[in-house]
Amino acid sequence: NLVYKSVPYHVISTDMLSAYVHLPAWQSWFIWRRFVSSRECDELLTRVRVGGSADKIIAKACNVTGWFLLGLQVTMVLDVLCGFSLPGALGRGGVPGADSGNAYIGVRQFTHLHSQAMWLVVPPMISAMFASYAMFAFIAMLHLLDILNVKQSLSECLGILGNFYESASASDGVAASATMQTFCQSSGEASDIESTFDDSTIIDDMQAQLRQSAMEEKLFKTVCELFVSLFKGAQHRIDSTCKAVGGLWVHLVFFSTCQVLAVSNSFGGHADGTVTLQYTWWWRCQDIFHLGGGIMLLAAAMGVFCAVTSYFQLVRTHTWRLLMEAGCPLTRQVSVMGLLTARPFGMHVLFGTVYIDVPKAAGFFFVISMVVLNNCMGLFNSLDRNGR
Repeated sequence: NLVYKSVPYHVISTDMLSAYVHLPAWQSWFIWRRFVSSRECDELLTRVRVGGSADKIIAKACNVTGWFLLGLQVTMVLDVLCGFSLPGALGRGGVPGADSGNAYIGVRQFTHLHSQAMWLVVPPMISAMFASYAMFAFIAMLHLLDILNVKQSLSECLGILGNFYESASASDGVAASATMQTFCQSSGEASDIESTFDDSTIIDDMQAQLRQSAMEEKLFKTVCELFVSLFKGAQHRIDSTCKAVGGLWVHLVFFSTCQVLAVSNSFGGHADGTVTLQYTWWWRCQDIFHLGGGIMLLAAAMGVFCAVTSYFQLVRTHTWRLLMEAGCPLTRQVSVMGLLTARPFGMHVLFGTVYIDVPKAAGFFFVISMVVLNNCMGLFNSLDRNGR
């Protein structure tokens, strides 16, 4: 239809996206179908459902978002059918090809076949696109629950470590009090300081402190290994997910960015007279799909990845706070945080080279907003010029 330019052809930018949308829709169906059947997905679900506390959260989220997704899919399918299929079925737009002056052989037959085929192709294609948005949110929710399990395990471990430091501090205080009492009693009975403390008592105290230090060293090493194992396990599951769906995420973000820019630019074409045809209701439906779907996907894709990355980083900061509350020595805190900051945590794309966090998402939306704002200012200037 890019050659024939028959109804519902609009402008080259948006119609190229209309043709291109079939590729990310098919990729969405293929990637998610493969991922939900993979070992990595089973491992993630098994880990999240340990203890059974997450089952209610997952069930409630699926129940609420399922109806919302169904309504959104039905709405967008109707919008796309009205924008692409219905005009041809109603014979709107005049003679096929007359919009651009094209009169190629077979244009009438192609236009009829194209409008009929879209009635069958549009529903599964649009449903796959918006289901892909929901799957990103669902997988992000699973990783958030996984990180929450890590946070709870950290609290339990540090609670044990805190009890040890508290008991050790209390025993040191009792030992010091007993030693001081012995010193006072001995000093009242003898004037020679060397007779105050017995050598065996000093040796016993030193051995007790040595045993306590060795026990603390062993306990802290065990807890530290558990910390690293919990963080690495959660990040390993995130790495597996990003490896499976990261390419799809990049593709959809690229496609949606093109949608937003193309629609905002086409508005300026109508305003400045580049597009001389009257703006029709089916073009409005097309722009609603491209602009609304593009903004929705960009917000969902950036938002869910940023949520996982930000929460994981907060848990790392929370670990330091728990170490301080447990009474860990400063040297121990530094060693633990050094291990946890050895690599970044969170969702990433492009083979682990780009981590999606709040600064990157904010910068991305700032650039997009500036481009759209520039197109809007050009649109207003054209409307003002044409209105004079």
